[in-house]
Amino acid sequence: MKSAIVLAVLVAIPGAARADIGLRAGLEALIASHDSNSGTHVFIGDQTTITGDLMLQYWLPANIISLDAEIAEAYDFKAGQRLYTTFRPGITINPPVIPFYVRGAIPISFNGPTNAPSIAGLRLGVGTTIGLPIAKIYIEGDADFPLFGGSGAPNAFSRQDLSLGAGVALRF
Repeated sequence: MKSAIVLAVLVAIPGAARADIGLRAGLEALIASHDSNSGTHVFIGDQTTITGDLMLQYWLPANIISLDAEIAEAYDFKAGQRLYTTFRPGITINPPVIPFYVRGAIPISFNGPTNAPSIAGLRLGVGTTIGLPIAKIYIEGDADFPLFGGSGAPNAFSRQDLSLGAGVALRF
C-alpha cells in the first residue's frame, strides 16, 4: 500500500510542476478615475463599484506566458445595480526570476446601461502571487485606457482608470 502511495506522489509531482490550465477568481475596486469629457475625477472613497473577475488561463510550455480570457461583472453597491459586463482577452508574462508578473489585455465593455456606448480599450497591469504552486493569492494593480467605441465613447487621452484587485489563482 505504501509503495502505491509513493508511486502516485511521484507520478503527480511532474504533473503539478507542469500545470497548463489556470483559473483565477477575485474582486477589484476602482482606486481612481479621470474623465476630461465629463469633468469628473473619482477616488476610492467617492465610489462603491466592485467588479467580480473570473479568468481562464492557458500556460504555454515554459510556464512563463499565458493566454488569458477574463469575464468581469461590475456592480454599484450604493445604487444597488449592475453596471456592465467586460470581456478581456489578454496575455500574462510571469518571468521565473522575479516575483512579479505583467499583464496586458483588451477589455471590451458591453451590456451596460442603454445610454452607454460599448467600449474597447487597453489594460496594463502588474501583480504578484503568494502561496503554493497549485493555489496562490494574487494582488494586481491595473490601468485602463479606452481606445475606441460607439458614439460618445471616451478615448485614451480623455479617460484613465486605476484599479486594485485580489483573489485566488489555481493551476491545474
